[in-house]
Amino acid sequence: IDAAPGAGKTPVAPVGFIDEYALRLNSAGTFGWIKTAGGAGATAYGIEVDYSPDGDVAIWGTLKGTGDFDPSVGTANRTGDFESDPSVWRLDSFGDFGAAVTWSTVGSNFTGTISNAEGSVGIVTSLLFTGSADLDPGAGVVTRNSVGVSAAIIELDSICAYVDDAVLAVSEGGSCDMPDLNADAAGVTCIGNFQAFEAATMDLNPGAGTLNITASPTTTSSFVVRLDDTLDLTS
Repeated sequence: IDAAPGAGKTPVAPVGFIDEYALRLNSAGTFGWIKTAGGAGATAYGIEVDYSPDGDVAIWGTLKGTGDFDPSVGTANRTGDFESDPSVWRLDSFGDFGAAVTWSTVGSNFTGTISNAEGSVGIVTSLLFTGSADLDPGAGVVTRNSVGVSAAIIELDSICAYVDDAVLAVSEGGSCDMPDLNADAAGVTCIGNFQAFEAATMDLNPGAGTLNITASPTTTSSFVVRLDDTLDLTS
């Protein structure tokens, strides 16, 4: 592909079966840089992007197979072992590699969104899951369980290491989605929808308390939840 939108040419050769790209344009819309992640036979999709005030970029995507997320001469291979394992890829303002992680979707149903903020809240991503899911993309294990399709809000630091999580739990017969979230230095705002195939509840309080909303079969309710910088429900 030609990555430059103007008269100049910036050809980019494919790396894998389907590659993930990060393209930066300056304020005038002219070409800044393009970076690629992927690998032979791998399928890497870039789905959503956000950036911090200092220009660092975080990309939410999915990966199947093994892909190299370091766009330089270095190597940072990550592996997706299912059809669409979620990934987070971080680059600095110059497009240099920062970090990359994936989550295994075995026994789960992960989809998500991403937000990138400075302050006490770093990279924040949402993952939808059922069954048992390990929310730590690193060597640690942080297991959460859900009988419905619940939403997990996961905080990562600048090198994409697990920091904290909060789960908005859905009971059996219900499911949710979270098409948008926004993180700032004070916390996270989550926007989503809750629907039920049979009578079900969703607890919007990820802590010890309870703030249930209910849904009847075939109905959908929208919600907005504000969490503080420790991912607790704000009062």
